[in-house]
Amino acid sequence: MTKCKTYFCGVCGGLYHKDLVVGDFLNFGTFFHVPPGAEKGTTWNTTEGSAKNTFTVREINALTTTVTFKSEASDPGINSTLNGLAVIDNATGVCLKRLVKVSIISNQKNGDKTFQTAANYVVSEVCTKIE
Repeated sequence: MTKCKTYFCGVCGGLYHKDLVVGDFLNFGTFFHVPPGAEKGTTWNTTEGSAKNTFTVREINALTTTVTFKSEASDPGINSTLNGLAVIDNATGVCLKRLVKVSIISNQKNGDKTFQTAANYVVSEVCTKIE
């Protein structure tokens, strides 16, 4: 049995290594659903925990739908922002392209001093049907 070691994280983009077994789920879709009847310019919001998410349909045609998204979350000592773009195949729901930029700022207090750490990264994914 051949095992694939890579799967896609649908929330932030990015590849993670994991042995795949029967019953595992490959997320080639998206972590959001485009509302029925959406057209160019349609915007909607969701909230998950402390994260506030905004989605906008930027382009829609017979083959694909392009959606931009922004997610902002704030918890004690940490703030994060996620901006991205997803190109979705209308026939299958497969996310053909995904570009995500993540910014995280963390504050740590030590006595009377506060230290700040910032992390920024960009992930680009392309899903191609090969068989």
